[in-house]
Amino acid sequence: MSDLDHPEYSPSKTPRVDHAERLMFSDEKTPINYVLSTFAKGLEIELNQALADLKAERLIKSGSTSALTPAANAIPTLELITPPKKAKLIKTHEHEENVIGGRSKARPQFIQPTTSPQEVGETVEYPDQQILFNKGDHAHHLTILLEGSVEIFDPIGNIRFAELGAGSSFGEQAVLEGGIRDASVRAIGKVKCVEIKTEALREQLNKDKGLLKQTIEGLLLQLSMCNQISKLIVTPGANLVYELLGDERLTSIQLHNKLNEAYSHPDLHALSAEQMMCLKLQSSEKLMPHWLESGTVLGSPYDDHLGSAHVIVEGSVEATCGKRTIRLGYGSVMGLAEGITGAPFSWSLIAKENLTVKAISIDKVLRSLERSNPGIRGIVRYTTSRILELQKTFRG
Repeated sequence: MSDLDHPEYSPSKTPRVDHAERLMFSDEKTPINYVLSTFAKGLEIELNQALADLKAERLIKSGSTSALTPAANAIPTLELITPPKKAKLIKTHEHEENVIGGRSKARPQFIQPTTSPQEVGETVEYPDQQILFNKGDHAHHLTILLEGSVEIFDPIGNIRFAELGAGSSFGEQAVLEGGIRDASVRAIGKVKCVEIKTEALREQLNKDKGLLKQTIEGLLLQLSMCNQISKLIVTPGANLVYELLGDERLTSIQLHNKLNEAYSHPDLHALSAEQMMCLKLQSSEKLMPHWLESGTVLGSPYDDHLGSAHVIVEGSVEATCGKRTIRLGYGSVMGLAEGITGAPFSWSLIAKENLTVKAISIDKVLRSLERSNPGIRGIVRYTTSRILELQKTFRG
């Protein structure tokens, strides 16, 4: 019997899915053990689109279209969307309203940024060469560096990992995970920082069913990106490119395996805190994945902010800010601080190739923040302020 005549087989709308189905329904062929990750990634996208098309077709035939809304039709792995060249911009001013469940509901209010670290935590000063904390210590606070520099190092062999300057944050796992410090931190010259105690904050983040954890991760990631770009700008001859990891085109299974390995062997995974945060955002089922065509405009200074912030998980964006052009790759966060505060975009963002992003709904973020405690809102207010101030320096 031909595989095309198999009673369970029906042709797909996409050729590679069609080829895969022929292999699955063929009685003569042996199973496939593995495929190349690049092919698997593309096939995963096409399979999800085929499933979405099939579900929509069945719902239309049955006369039910209520389940075709984005929330009900969400596929937890990857959603293929071909938007117009100009991404839709959504105003979210306080006086606007939307309809939820037949009821008119006011949009959540923006968060006002603050430059005062006293609203966030305790301001502490350290002299030159003072240890802020040691490898193996319990993680109880997140640190934001206000003045001076610190070095991250391994006391075993005195191996230096990195040097961080004013505006940088470190000890993110204290907020997000808790546990043990995996490196030591030492002051280079006189250091002033704000230390944010995190036990109560972490408890609320772990209980939250909204987007609080993803919001804090996204903001810390956006702050790190802005700090790195600000360093590149003042470095003569520097290539203005930001990305956390190479474009590995990880499938869902590969992504989860990478995270599981990092959790199981924290001393061996060799991933930075920023890389870990990005992988977690990429794997989060609360954030919808979207595929954007090359040339799509994600935002500009002439428009209101997008209804969603974006985390790049594949491809790159050309960011033009004044006279400067910066390429943003994997791990870049765009529009989160702007969306939370209602601030305008400071740069134009255009997809330079087909782009896969994780979308963070600004309305959902603001509603989650409405229910959060003052400590979390304090971190958000101060972090957004730092991000917006750094972005002002990008214009050139």
